[in-house]
Amino acid sequence: MSRFFKQNIDEPGPDFRGRQAFSSIELNVLSLLVRALSNQRMAEELDLRFESIKTCMKNIISKLASTNRSEAVVDAIKYDFVITDDSEYPED
Repeated sequence: MSRFFKQNIDEPGPDFRGRQAFSSIELNVLSLLVRALSNQRMAEELDLRFESIKTCMKNIISKLASTNRSEAVVDAIKYDFVITDDSEYPED
């Protein structure tokens, strides 16, 4: 995978200190979410049940204090839970 994760609770923004850390499965789902994969595609990629992905998505959105998938992507990148590999994205 071309993304890596770090759990940084010292950055300004939502107070993550009182929240549970992301599980390894949630981090994997988060990396696929940033790539805009559907829940079904994530389930296939990670060899998990669709229902497990839905549960992970609910947990991720809750832990990031986001309101939806799109906001979760923005928040995950903004607060350095997922760092994108800039080489994947062409410059404008």
